[in-house]
Amino acid sequence: MFQDVPYDVLRLFFEHLDKESLLNVVLINHTFNEAASPALYSNILLEFVSSGWRNSSVPEGLRRNPFQAFERRPELRNAVRDVAITRGIIFNPSKYFLIK
Repeated sequence: MFQDVPYDVLRLFFEHLDKESLLNVVLINHTFNEAASPALYSNILLEFVSSGWRNSSVPEGLRRNPFQAFERRPELRNAVRDVAITRGIIFNPSKYFLIK
C-alpha cells in the first residue's frame, strides 16, 4: 500500500507524527527511515547530565545522543529547526528524604 505513495508525501505525513510514533516508523524499513528521520530530528531538546548529552525530546527509554546520529548521517543536520539546551539535574529523593 505505502510503496505507491510518493516519497515527498510520506515526508509530509511523518511531519505530523509525535516523536514516539516516529521512533516506531523509522524501524519499519529503509524508505520509512529515510523519510521520517528529518521529522524526528527537526526539534531537539538537549539535556546535559553527568554522563553527557542526551536528547530529551523523545521518551526516556528511547533517548540517544543526537550528535552520534549526525555523525552517521550528516544530511540530518539540515533537518534541525529548533534546539533547546538545558542542564539536567539528577535528583534522587531517597537520598534526601525518608521514603517508606
